[in-house]
Amino acid sequence: MKFIGICFILLGCTMSGFIIDAREKKRIKELENFVYIFEIIKRDIDYQLSPLKEACKNSLHFAKKEVGDIFKIFAVQLENKECWDVEEMWGKALSSQKNSLYLHDEDYERLERFGKACGYLDKEMQEKNIEMVIEALKISVIEAKRHYEKTTIVNKYIGFFIGACISIFLI
Repeated sequence: MKFIGICFILLGCTMSGFIIDAREKKRIKELENFVYIFEIIKRDIDYQLSPLKEACKNSLHFAKKEVGDIFKIFAVQLENKECWDVEEMWGKALSSQKNSLYLHDEDYERLERFGKACGYLDKEMQEKNIEMVIEALKISVIEAKRHYEKTTIVNKYIGFFIGACISIFLI
């Protein structure tokens, strides 16, 4: 019985290390998807002269589920004109999906920059704002990849080592 308990502890700790590693990988994928979607929105505003709400709607076809949900909520709020403050609408859209994303607080701060200067500016200023957000997110992607490369092996095996230490202690 004691042996079965030790095996479960070892397995549970090992799996937690792999889960931590998977969360970091998902964070990178989400950040890359945000960069891609903002580039599509920028392109729609620049070349197709689409308003912000239509550019957000057009980008939904290219977004992953959780990221797309943010832009879908934002586009609906813009269309319904739920309030006059675009920053508030973008903040609501971000916070509505905060539990389903794997982003860190600094990632959310970079994403919130989009809402602070969009919607009420002219086309050129919106493009510059989106470009600024894209560059900030690209920096986040680079930092996240660098961090992931440094910690992937540690994340995967630290759980095993912690489980082994607990198992040895229990023996």
